[in-house]
Amino acid sequence: MVQFLGSPEALCLIGSVADDSGGVMGGLLIARKVADEAEILTFGVAPACRGAGLGRALLEEAVSVLREAGAKRLFLEVEAGNEPAVKLYRALGAVPVGQRPGYYEHGADAAIFSLAL
Repeated sequence: MVQFLGSPEALCLIGSVADDSGGVMGGLLIARKVADEAEILTFGVAPACRGAGLGRALLEEAVSVLREAGAKRLFLEVEAGNEPAVKLYRALGAVPVGQRPGYYEHGADAAIFSLAL
């Protein structure tokens, strides 16, 4: 991750949620752009912060920044059984373009999505 974050093509977004202490990191999205394509390298929202729109806000901001940087397409990869993530990707217009069988350590498949920017 350090190598990616040191690259000018990398995008790192951190989402926070207000709490009594002034805020807590609730989500993270790291993407990289190469030529006119981009990919999400890692994306997650803390369990306590899910369902509040933080993931959608992070993804929408990434789409906006990557589009402005000249990316035409964004690739997203997610565990095939992660319905909330799949639903979010589809809601933003992403379409399934492939699958990686047994991709995750515990044997789950990865679903690959593509989003036109």
